[in-house]
Amino acid sequence: MRTRRAIRPGGITALLAWCALALALAVATPAAAQEIGYTASFFVSHSGSPAETYDNVFVFNTVDLTSGRLRFSLSVPWVRQHLVAEDAVNPLDGTLVPGTDTVTTGFGDPLARVDVRLVEDWSRALQVGVVGSVKLPVVDVEGGLGTGEADVGFGVSVFKGAGRNSLLIDALYWKYGDPEGVDFDDALSYSVGVARMVGAGTWSTLVSLGGFTSAIEGQSPPVQLNVGLLGLVGQRQSLAISAGFGLTDSAGDFSIGTSWRISR
Repeated sequence: MRTRRAIRPGGITALLAWCALALALAVATPAAAQEIGYTASFFVSHSGSPAETYDNVFVFNTVDLTSGRLRFSLSVPWVRQHLVAEDAVNPLDGTLVPGTDTVTTGFGDPLARVDVRLVEDWSRALQVGVVGSVKLPVVDVEGGLGTGEADVGFGVSVFKGAGRNSLLIDALYWKYGDPEGVDFDDALSYSVGVARMVGAGTWSTLVSLGGFTSAIEGQSPPVQLNVGLLGLVGQRQSLAISAGFGLTDSAGDFSIGTSWRISR
């Protein structure tokens, strides 16, 4: 067993410094319209193996604030996790370990994210930004929905339009905190998607590939294919419907969900 490695305090310090830089850039940016939004997202997912299955429900409540080139968001998830584990034989002494059927519900750790657009060239339909994100360890570990450690990520986001098509790239390097008895490797999360406007342009289709490099030694990295439909359903309201399909053993088998956003 490898030695447990705690997250370095320098990661939090670096994030705070990055947020200060983001705020400085926002203040220096010429005056622009401010926008505040709320997004309600509902997802269900299933994953399983011969030994156990997980059926999960996620409800995300996200508030975001955009001012000039700066965008801040805070998301708080509510989770219902249903685990069914089959009877198993203890390899050490050959005794039978009874199966379990448990349901865990409650709020998970909130996730904060700050985006700053460094490049905004409308003539080329190009946006490039830097991203900072942190998962805040506020949920009790004993409840099974929190790790008791902070996770910190830094990365980039890119948007490039070409007629009715768009390319979207998001990549973050994550430094994970290690719960008691677990040693996570740092990981890279990524999402590469292609969107296309349909009809009058108020709706778009999206196909993306996303995942993480492996954070656990010996485990295959999770990779998922996502498809979605996004559209404007009002002057300041939008709706998204999506489905995801796991492409590796460590990814969930499938998920479906919907999101509704309103802004002012």
